[in-house]
Amino acid sequence: MTEQKLPLLAHIVDPIRGRIHDYETQEQRQLKFQAAMVANMANAVIGIDPGFRVSYCNASAERMYGIRSSEVVGKPLAAISEFSCLSLKLEEALCPKSAAKGLFELLENGSWTGENSELREDGSSFTVSCSLTPLPLEFGGGMVAVICDISESKGKELQMQQNNARLARANEELLHFVYAVGHDLDTPLRTVMALSQLLHLKHRAGLDGNGQQLITLIVEAGSRMEMMFHNLLEFAKLAGGDAGSDEVADLEECLAAALKNLGSGIVENSPIITHDTLPVTTGNELQLTRLFQNLIGNALKYRKPEVQPKIHISAQARGTEWIVVVSDNGMGFEPEYTDSIFRVSRRLHGTEVAGAGMGLPICKRIVERLGGKMWATGWPGKGAEFYFTLPAITSLARIGRQETRAALCELP
Repeated sequence: MTEQKLPLLAHIVDPIRGRIHDYETQEQRQLKFQAAMVANMANAVIGIDPGFRVSYCNASAERMYGIRSSEVVGKPLAAISEFSCLSLKLEEALCPKSAAKGLFELLENGSWTGENSELREDGSSFTVSCSLTPLPLEFGGGMVAVICDISESKGKELQMQQNNARLARANEELLHFVYAVGHDLDTPLRTVMALSQLLHLKHRAGLDGNGQQLITLIVEAGSRMEMMFHNLLEFAKLAGGDAGSDEVADLEECLAAALKNLGSGIVENSPIITHDTLPVTTGNELQLTRLFQNLIGNALKYRKPEVQPKIHISAQARGTEWIVVVSDNGMGFEPEYTDSIFRVSRRLHGTEVAGAGMGLPICKRIVERLGGKMWATGWPGKGAEFYFTLPAITSLARIGRQETRAALCELP
């Protein structure tokens, strides 16, 4: 090669050599960055070779398990901790006796995530969430485990479960107490009512005006007490038993049953009651009938004097639920009472209107036990609208009850 050509060759080779150096430097920087990122992760990262020996531990793993990387790298996985598997799949994936089978499943599925209860060398135990991912063969095979200590959240979850269990037992005991008290009070209450009514019928004529008024007050107070007692008992019973969330209910049939139960009130008040097509939903038919019965009865009770009651029931689909609206042209109420009308024994009109103040609280409890919500809007002297939500049955039009059950069984 002539001397004239050497500068020309150097002119060509040197830039190529420089690019190779730059590329290697850039790749090295990237590898260093990735290594530093893994080393400083908040979660523990453990590398496991195909023989289930520890190939890597980051700083978080050292802190979590109370170990030193230099002391466990190259040793079996059990050198880090003893673990009690909370999942059969995890046991198959990690336990040495079935290591080959577990590794095969990891390679087949691509990854695995589960929970472990682990034991440190000092005897302390903790719960972790572990994610396992196989490593490609060109990187030596094996797998990498990313581990997060979830002991605190698990402790809180366990505490919540224990509190819920205690609350459930307390509610059950309270419900049994209510049943027992209800049975013990029902008989004397009926006796007081019967005797006061008998006194009113047989001896009222022999009393003066004050005496007659006192007997009338006793009978009326006894009637209110009986009504309130049975409503409170029903309200308490709604805390237990089955809400009917697995049952199918046709709201049109529930509405028809409610109107039939309100027969005397409808005949007396001659209301105009209309409704749109109502859906099929989930819930206990008797409770949903009571829901309509209370709302319509409430509209009749709080009607405006000398005005024919008008009541309309409609329903509109919204996502996975139905919004049902019962509107009336009655007395209505001030906006400030929107929440308080659903409280037990809260009566806006005092003794002017008969009742125990339990109808709306019972309605709200029925709806909430089905996972729905209930609220109201009122306008003084113009009427009110009561809204409640119920679960929607996907892809089902309004059809008969038996056909709905059959269709539900056929859904995938």
